Amino acid sequence: MILVTGGCGYIGSHTLIELYENNIPFISIDDLRRSSQTQVDNISKLIPNFTNHKIDVCDLDSLEQLFIDNEITGVIHFAAYKSVDESVKNPLLYYDNNINSLLNLLKCCDKFNVKDFIFSSSCSVYGNLKELPVTEESPLSKAESPYGNTKQICEEILTDYSKKSNMNIVILRYFNPVGCHDSGLIGDQHRESVINMICKSYSENKVFNIYGNDYETKDGTCIRDYIHVSDLASAHVSSLTHLKNKSNQFDIFNIGTGSGLSVLELLVNFEKYNNIKIHYQFNSRRPGDVEAIWANVDKISKTGWTCKRSIKDMVTSTWQYFKSFE
Repeated sequence: MILVTGGCGYIGSHTLIELYENNIPFISIDDLRRSSQTQVDNISKLIPNFTNHKIDVCDLDSLEQLFIDNEITGVIHFAAYKSVDESVKNPLLYYDNNINSLLNLLKCCDKFNVKDFIFSSSCSVYGNLKELPVTEESPLSKAESPYGNTKQICEEILTDYSKKSNMNIVILRYFNPVGCHDSGLIGDQHRESVINMICKSYSENKVFNIYGNDYETKDGTCIRDYIHVSDLASAHVSSLTHLKNKSNQFDIFNIGTGSGLSVLELLVNFEKYNNIKIHYQFNSRRPGDVEAIWANVDKISKTGWTCKRSIKDMVTSTWQYFKSFE
């Protein structure tokens, strides 16, 4: 049984679908502070007899009871706050939640002899790098935000823990997930992402703000490696397969497409494939934003994982979900 923390979040919910479709039994926990009952209901339409346990991962007693009641063999840990901007405004919230949730899970894994652990990390751990694309061996720069710093700290904790544990650990460094499930039922309910703000600007007939047009990039706007969330979710199933019959395995994988797209290019593709026009303006840079980053994905590709969805799939599915969610 695979325990999925934050199972009703954006990436977590898509990963539940991947686990279900691959006949991998799982148990989902999510306190719904950053999700909703609507998300639970929609997951239930895709997974028969789906149940989410409303547990806060920072509540060690409740977490331990879950391990007592269920034969958990692996953990996929998504339950963390993820907004760069919010982390800058409220750093203690991020250090408290993101680090303590990991520590509680590792205590339970240690106590109940859990075999596999997959950690949801981020490309934000790389910070601003001059050499692109980044590989898993690229040096980690000073984090640009408290959010990024929590991911660096959590990776350090897992690295240290792996040296004394027989548990298999995989750290997945996500690049920028976008898009929604083919059914249109589940997607990103939080609107702080760039592509969701594009949707919101058009829907409300407002100007879309691009933060910074003076970066040293091809068009002056930030560059990211955007990846469809369903492709990202499938990497977790590939990671579980990769760990099969292994002991004390420790791996770090970049999860992206291997190419960068600027904010302006994302906007142009959104307009093109959804046949709409977005009015935009440039604003000053935001604190915590990285100038440019995209992935080298050669390492994860050797496990058999690959991206299957295009930028067209990303922008059209996002817009369809946004309209239905409204």
